[in-house]
Amino acid sequence: YEIVKNNCINCIQLSELLKALNFELDKIKLVKEAYPNITDKENFKSLENFFRFESSKKEFKALAANTQSLSKKANIN
Repeated sequence: YEIVKNNCINCIQLSELLKALNFELDKIKLVKEAYPNITDKENFKSLENFFRFESSKKEFKALAANTQSLSKKANIN
């Protein structure tokens, strides 16, 4: 996961990495690590389709909602 921690990445690139992972836990971990460096956060929700289990989808949605609220706060300031 070091590659996404230290480099900018867009959602298409991240989706290619997600395709290579089999386990939901690994996918969630990757998405969480990558999020600060995603260059096209407006496309972040498109990654939800990589999750099959409700628990993973719920965690992804919480991450997406939290990051959207942080983004809105940043735009206000």
